[in-house]
Amino acid sequence: MKTFFIILLLLLGGLIIVAVQTWEGTGLLPVLPSSPDRPAMVDGERDRWLDARLAPLAERVAILEERLQRLVQPADPLPGLAELESRLDRLTSRPVRLENGTVVVRKGDADWKLTDLFARVRQYRQRIAFAHPFAQTPKVMLGITLLDLPGDKIRLQTRPEEMDAQGFTLVLETRSDVRLEEIQVDWLAFGVGKTEGP
Repeated sequence: MKTFFIILLLLLGGLIIVAVQTWEGTGLLPVLPSSPDRPAMVDGERDRWLDARLAPLAERVAILEERLQRLVQPADPLPGLAELESRLDRLTSRPVRLENGTVVVRKGDADWKLTDLFARVRQYRQRIAFAHPFAQTPKVMLGITLLDLPGDKIRLQTRPEEMDAQGFTLVLETRSDVRLEEIQVDWLAFGVGKTEGP
Protein backbone atom coordinates (compact mmCIF):
# COMPACT_ATOMS: atom_id res chain seq x y z
CA MET A 1 0.00 0.00 0.00
CA LYS A 2 2.92 2.35 0.76
CA THR A 3 4.34 1.64 -2.67
CA PHE A 4 1.01 2.60 -4.24
CA PHE A 5 0.99 5.97 -2.48
CA ILE A 6 4.64 6.65 -3.38
CA ILE A 7 3.90 5.95 -7.04
CA LEU A 8 0.78 8.11 -6.79
CA LEU A 9 2.79 11.01 -5.33
CA LEU A 10 5.43 10.66 -8.04
CA LEU A 11 2.72 10.72 -10.71
CA LEU A 12 1.15 13.79 -9.14
CA GLY A 13 4.53 15.53 -9.04
CA GLY A 14 5.09 14.69 -12.71
CA LEU A 15 1.66 16.05 -13.60
CA ILE A 16 2.40 19.30 -11.77
CA ILE A 17 5.72 19.70 -13.56
CA VAL A 18 4.10 19.08 -16.95
CA ALA A 19 1.28 21.46 -16.07
CA VAL A 20 3.70 24.20 -15.02
CA GLN A 21 5.70 23.84 -18.23
CA THR A 22 2.49 23.92 -20.28
CA TRP A 23 1.15 26.94 -18.40
CA GLU A 24 4.45 28.81 -18.80
CA GLY A 25 4.15 28.33 -22.56
CA THR A 26 0.57 29.66 -22.62
CA GLY A 27 1.25 32.58 -20.30
CA LEU A 28 -1.04 31.34 -17.54
CA LEU A 29 1.58 31.52 -14.78
CA PRO A 30 1.47 34.77 -12.86
CA VAL A 31 4.75 36.27 -14.01
CA LEU A 32 4.72 40.04 -13.71
CA PRO A 33 6.10 41.82 -16.77
CA SER A 34 9.09 43.96 -16.07
CA SER A 35 11.11 45.57 -18.80
CA PRO A 36 12.59 48.97 -19.47
CA ASP A 37 9.95 49.54 -22.19
CA ARG A 38 7.00 49.00 -19.83
CA PRO A 39 6.28 51.09 -16.85
CA ALA A 40 5.67 49.34 -13.55
CA MET A 41 2.05 48.41 -12.77
CA VAL A 42 0.15 50.15 -10.09
CA ASP A 43 -1.43 48.07 -7.33
CA GLY A 44 -4.92 47.87 -8.84
CA GLU A 45 -3.65 46.83 -12.26
CA ARG A 46 -1.39 44.19 -10.75
CA ASP A 47 -4.29 42.69 -8.78
CA ARG A 48 -6.55 42.53 -11.86
CA TRP A 49 -3.74 41.06 -13.93
CA LEU A 50 -3.05 38.40 -11.26
CA ASP A 51 -6.76 37.59 -10.85
CA ALA A 52 -7.16 37.11 -14.60
CA ARG A 53 -4.30 34.62 -14.69
CA LEU A 54 -4.94 32.84 -11.39
CA ALA A 55 -8.58 31.95 -12.14
CA PRO A 56 -7.76 29.39 -14.91
CA LEU A 57 -4.92 28.04 -12.76
CA ALA A 58 -7.29 27.50 -9.83
CA GLU A 59 -9.73 25.65 -12.15
CA ARG A 60 -6.94 23.32 -13.34
CA VAL A 61 -5.83 22.62 -9.77
CA ALA A 62 -9.44 21.73 -8.86
CA ILE A 63 -9.63 19.33 -11.82
CA LEU A 64 -6.33 17.69 -10.82
CA GLU A 65 -7.49 17.33 -7.20
CA GLU A 66 -10.71 15.68 -8.36
CA ARG A 67 -8.80 13.21 -10.57
CA LEU A 68 -6.42 12.44 -7.73
CA GLN A 69 -9.33 11.82 -5.36
CA ARG A 70 -10.81 9.31 -7.83
CA LEU A 71 -7.47 7.51 -8.05
CA VAL A 72 -7.04 7.30 -4.28
CA GLN A 73 -10.56 6.04 -3.50
CA PRO A 74 -10.59 2.23 -3.23
CA ALA A 75 -12.89 0.26 -5.50
CA ASP A 76 -16.05 -1.12 -3.97
CA PRO A 77 -15.11 -4.55 -2.52
CA LEU A 78 -18.71 -5.75 -2.10
CA PRO A 79 -19.20 -7.36 -5.57
CA GLY A 80 -15.95 -9.35 -5.20
CA LEU A 81 -16.91 -10.40 -1.68
CA ALA A 82 -20.34 -11.57 -2.85
CA GLU A 83 -18.74 -13.68 -5.60
CA LEU A 84 -16.35 -15.29 -3.09
CA GLU A 85 -19.24 -16.08 -0.76
CA SER A 86 -21.20 -17.75 -3.58
CA ARG A 87 -18.15 -19.86 -4.51
CA LEU A 88 -17.75 -20.90 -0.89
CA ASP A 89 -21.44 -21.85 -0.70
CA ARG A 90 -21.10 -24.01 -3.81
CA LEU A 91 -18.03 -25.76 -2.38
CA THR A 92 -19.54 -26.42 1.04
CA SER A 93 -22.89 -27.59 -0.32
CA ARG A 94 -21.23 -30.16 -2.61
CA PRO A 95 -18.50 -31.94 -0.63
CA VAL A 96 -15.64 -33.76 -2.29
CA ARG A 97 -15.97 -37.55 -2.21
CA LEU A 98 -13.40 -40.32 -2.68
CA GLU A 99 -13.89 -43.89 -3.82
CA ASN A 100 -11.25 -46.54 -4.45
CA GLY A 101 -10.88 -50.14 -5.45
CA THR A 102 -8.53 -52.86 -6.68
CA VAL A 103 -8.61 -54.92 -9.87
CA VAL A 104 -6.56 -58.12 -10.29
CA VAL A 105 -6.04 -59.37 -13.85
CA ARG A 106 -4.47 -62.72 -14.75
CA LYS A 107 -3.14 -64.18 -17.98
CA GLY A 108 -6.08 -66.53 -18.50
CA ASP A 109 -8.85 -63.92 -18.09
CA ALA A 110 -11.31 -63.94 -20.99
CA ASP A 111 -11.33 -60.15 -21.38
CA TRP A 112 -7.83 -60.11 -22.94
CA LYS A 113 -8.13 -59.43 -26.70
CA LEU A 114 -5.48 -59.33 -29.41
CA THR A 115 -6.25 -55.94 -31.01
CA ASP A 116 -3.29 -55.68 -33.41
CA LEU A 117 -1.63 -58.83 -34.71
CA PHE A 118 1.36 -57.16 -36.38
CA ALA A 119 2.19 -54.84 -33.46
CA ARG A 120 1.37 -57.65 -30.98
CA VAL A 121 -0.97 -55.40 -29.00
CA ARG A 122 -3.15 -57.12 -26.42
CA GLN A 123 -5.80 -55.19 -24.57
CA TYR A 124 -7.83 -55.87 -21.45
CA ARG A 125 -10.99 -53.80 -20.80
CA GLN A 126 -13.18 -53.94 -17.70
CA ARG A 127 -16.00 -51.58 -16.75
CA ILE A 128 -15.70 -50.35 -13.13
CA ALA A 129 -18.94 -49.07 -11.59
CA PHE A 130 -18.81 -46.72 -8.61
CA ALA A 131 -20.72 -47.78 -5.48
CA HIS A 132 -22.46 -44.39 -5.49
CA PRO A 133 -22.51 -42.09 -8.55
CA PHE A 134 -20.70 -38.76 -8.43
CA ALA A 135 -22.46 -35.47 -9.20
CA GLN A 136 -19.98 -34.87 -12.07
CA THR A 137 -17.38 -36.92 -13.88
CA PRO A 138 -14.62 -37.48 -11.30
CA LYS A 139 -10.88 -37.66 -11.78
CA VAL A 140 -9.46 -41.19 -11.71
CA MET A 141 -5.93 -42.17 -10.70
CA LEU A 142 -4.46 -45.60 -11.36
CA GLY A 143 -1.52 -47.28 -9.70
CA ILE A 144 0.10 -50.66 -10.36
CA THR A 145 0.67 -52.44 -7.05
CA LEU A 146 1.61 -55.90 -8.40
CA LEU A 147 3.23 -56.95 -11.66
CA ASP A 148 4.20 -60.57 -12.38
CA LEU A 149 6.22 -60.97 -15.59
CA PRO A 150 7.54 -64.21 -17.08
CA GLY A 151 10.16 -62.39 -19.17
CA ASP A 152 12.49 -59.44 -18.86
CA LYS A 153 11.19 -57.30 -21.72
CA ILE A 154 7.63 -55.97 -21.70
CA ARG A 155 5.72 -52.77 -22.33
CA LEU A 156 2.54 -52.06 -20.37
CA GLN A 157 0.14 -49.16 -20.38
CA THR A 158 -2.84 -48.69 -18.08
CA ARG A 159 -5.40 -45.92 -18.36
CA PRO A 160 -9.02 -45.08 -17.52
CA GLU A 161 -11.39 -44.52 -20.46
CA GLU A 162 -15.09 -43.74 -20.90
CA MET A 163 -15.23 -41.94 -17.56
CA ASP A 164 -18.59 -40.66 -16.36
CA ALA A 165 -20.37 -40.08 -13.04
CA GLN A 166 -21.31 -43.79 -12.74
CA GLY A 167 -17.92 -45.37 -13.48
CA PHE A 168 -15.07 -45.83 -15.95
CA THR A 169 -13.45 -48.50 -18.12
CA LEU A 170 -10.08 -49.80 -16.98
CA VAL A 171 -7.80 -50.47 -19.96
CA LEU A 172 -4.57 -52.50 -19.80
CA GLU A 173 -2.48 -52.71 -22.94
CA THR A 174 0.72 -54.69 -23.65
CA ARG A 175 2.96 -54.67 -26.69
CA SER A 176 5.12 -57.72 -26.46
CA ASP A 177 5.35 -61.39 -27.26
CA VAL A 178 5.37 -62.13 -23.55
CA ARG A 179 2.03 -62.21 -21.73
CA LEU A 180 1.54 -60.90 -18.24
CA GLU A 181 1.10 -63.55 -15.58
CA GLU A 182 -0.72 -61.24 -13.16
CA ILE A 183 -1.23 -57.53 -12.54
CA GLN A 184 -2.97 -55.68 -9.75
CA VAL A 185 -4.19 -52.13 -10.33
CA ASP A 186 -5.50 -49.86 -7.58
CA TRP A 187 -7.75 -46.99 -8.59
CA LEU A 188 -8.88 -43.84 -6.79
CA ALA A 189 -11.75 -41.65 -7.99
CA PHE A 190 -12.31 -38.23 -6.49
CA GLY A 191 -14.83 -35.55 -7.32
CA VAL A 192 -17.95 -33.75 -6.20
CA GLY A 193 -20.40 -36.00 -4.40
CA LYS A 194 -24.16 -35.77 -4.81
CA THR A 195 -25.87 -33.52 -2.25
CA GLU A 196 -29.00 -35.65 -1.93
CA GLY A 197 -26.99 -38.64 -0.68
CA PRO A 198 -26.37 -42.12 -2.12
